[in-house]
Amino acid sequence: MSQRKLLAPWLTSFAAKNAFQVTTVTNDDGSVTYQASSPDEVAIVTWTASVGLTLVFRDRKRIELQTPNGSRLNFDILDIFPFTSESKRMGIVVRDTQTGDITFLQKGADVVMAKIVQRNDWLEEETANMAREGLRTLVMARKRLGNTILQILIMRRALSWKGGMRQ
Repeated sequence: MSQRKLLAPWLTSFAAKNAFQVTTVTNDDGSVTYQASSPDEVAIVTWTASVGLTLVFRDRKRIELQTPNGSRLNFDILDIFPFTSESKRMGIVVRDTQTGDITFLQKGADVVMAKIVQRNDWLEEETANMAREGLRTLVMARKRLGNTILQILIMRRALSWKGGMRQ
C-alpha cells in the first residue's frame, strides 16, 4: 500500500489543523519551529510532527508536508474561511497536487460543529465527557468536493459563510 493511502486520514486532519496561520521558521542551527497566532495551532502541529507527519512549508497558496519516509506531499490552498467569534469555526479548501482531490476542512467549537456535521451520538458524548474533565475540545470535519460543489462554496462565501458540511 502506498504511503499516500496509508497517511490519507492523517493528511486531511493535519492540513486542517495546521492550515490556519501556522508558518515554519528555520533557525540558525537548522531546526524548524512553528509560529502561529494561537498556541493551540502550534501545539497541534508540533504533536503531529512528533508522530511523523511534519509541516515543511506553508504560505498563503501552498502547504507542504513530509511523511515518515521522507517523501513530500503538497496541497494548493484554494480558499480560506477565517475564524470569527460569530461562527466559532474556521475552514480551508485544499487540492492535493498529486491526486487533484479537493477537500473542504473545518475545525471549530464542538457546540457549533455538532450542528454542522452528520448527527453523531458518539461526538456529543465524548466532547461532553472531555468538557466535564475540564479539557478543551476541537472538532474536525472534512468533505471531498467536486468542481461544481467548489464553485457553489466559493459563491456562498461571496455572500456570507453560513453553510456547513452536512451530507
